[in-house]
Amino acid sequence: MKLVEAYNQSIDRAQTASNQKQVIKIGAGPLATGVKTNNLWIEIGKKHPELTFDFIPCACALGDYNEFLSGIGEVFDLVSSVYNDQVLKKYHLQALKLNETPLKLSITVTNSLSKKDQITLNDLSDQTVALIRLELS
Repeated sequence: MKLVEAYNQSIDRAQTASNQKQVIKIGAGPLATGVKTNNLWIEIGKKHPELTFDFIPCACALGDYNEFLSGIGEVFDLVSSVYNDQVLKKYHLQALKLNETPLKLSITVTNSLSKKDQITLNDLSDQTVALIRLELS
């Protein structure tokens, strides 16, 4: 609910701001980027030049999720992030799917999973997965 309410409030503010620039603050998690999603904001900006988007980087790691979600409606007008139905239900939120980006993995040709066209999370249960943390300086 918070996400939908914040979205509606953002749109209402944008519509009532005649020719003034209206800033919509979007909390953007590190996994929520993608060409389709980024192009969506560009297209909205072209159709509504009175809108300006302020992208605010936010932590979406599991340990920071409570803090991140509490920013909806306060720190952020909208949030662009990964989600699942359990998270939405737990925090009483609603979401609009803007983009679906497949997770990509590098697998050696000797691994039995390399012969599959698609891999599920269950396929990874007996595997060691290394995630690289991107440090921005």
